[in-house]
Amino acid sequence: MSPNCIVIYPAEFTLKGHNRRLFEARLRADLERRLGAAGIFVPVRGGHDRLHCNPPPAQLEAALERARHTPGIARLATAIQLPPTAGHPDGLAPLEAALLALARERPAAGRRYAVRVRRSDKRIAATSIELERRFGAAIAAGSDWQHVDLRQPDITFHVDVHPRASYVYCEPLPGAGGLPVGSADPLIALLSGGHDSPVAACLLARRGSPVELVHFAAAHVERARVTENLVARIGARLSRHLGRTRLHILPSTYFDLALSGPPSGVEVLLLRRFMARAAAHLALRHGAGGIVTGDSLSQVASQTLANMASMDAAVELPILRPLIGLDKQQIIALAREIGTFELSAQPYKDCCALLGREPRTRSVPARLAELEALRLADYPALLQRTLNDALVIELEDGRLSVAPP
Repeated sequence: MSPNCIVIYPAEFTLKGHNRRLFEARLRADLERRLGAAGIFVPVRGGHDRLHCNPPPAQLEAALERARHTPGIARLATAIQLPPTAGHPDGLAPLEAALLALARERPAAGRRYAVRVRRSDKRIAATSIELERRFGAAIAAGSDWQHVDLRQPDITFHVDVHPRASYVYCEPLPGAGGLPVGSADPLIALLSGGHDSPVAACLLARRGSPVELVHFAAAHVERARVTENLVARIGARLSRHLGRTRLHILPSTYFDLALSGPPSGVEVLLLRRFMARAAAHLALRHGAGGIVTGDSLSQVASQTLANMASMDAAVELPILRPLIGLDKQQIIALAREIGTFELSAQPYKDCCALLGREPRTRSVPARLAELEALRLADYPALLQRTLNDALVIELEDGRLSVAPP
């Protein structure tokens, strides 16, 4: 008896009251879209406090991998799905047979086990604890597993008994958690080649926001060679978490050429304000309600409280900073978790690094506005020229393609 479905338990839905069905519908639609992008065309069905889908056996592991990165899921597992237990002519025998099949496939020598039962089908008279004892005894009698440990088992066998179906599985995986993409307002995230901004974008997607990406490249990126661009590859990797999205690559060269005057330590701050304004234009164009950055308080000179306030003052949209209180090691741990660490660790020429090497740690928005008027001639035209030269990349399921100009 082999697993024939993926059982999925959503995260945070119990907090949503009357909106729960809406959140469930968004999760089902998002998961079906992600599976379809990988060539797995199966419906995701719901019921009680869980979802499930039944991919073909050859696609079961691939479907599990896609679902594992989908925001809104607390935990999931490949499972043996069985018909409703109540009223079954053999009673609980099918559940015991499924448990034994899982137990016999796994090495038991020197290891301890536990059985956990969730019984939401109240037509079954036995309690969850009574069922756990019965199933635990069946495993001991029919397999090599002999040692029970309810506190720190090496493996836990799960039996979830629902009115419409039952599920038997072990070793569930943690999901991405959070809320389904599409249950919160869209956002635009500034993306660099480093570790921080990909993590920030992923965290906001896990809070339900569809996230589009914008990157300022130090040099023009050729359409024919976009697959070689490191940030484009980071964006493609992120699409496993964000779902279907776009990356807007804007050249910073127009800003560099327009900037006049001797170095004064504020060049990076002027560029960050320029980035914020470009992102705000894209947000307005695509219906996004805010901008996301990977800033962490005082991690670098441009991310002091005063300098972040100067960036905020450049736009009317809120700038969200989900990493604000994290240190670098915490951010790197998250980058490893979402799979962008290896890419972000590669050398990349960042446009901010080409400007002043010693940016000021304190700035005043009014003074920066004066310098913009003095050092950046015809600011609106400069901004529009940069936006007009955007290279737009479509991203989904780890793949990228260049959108028509």
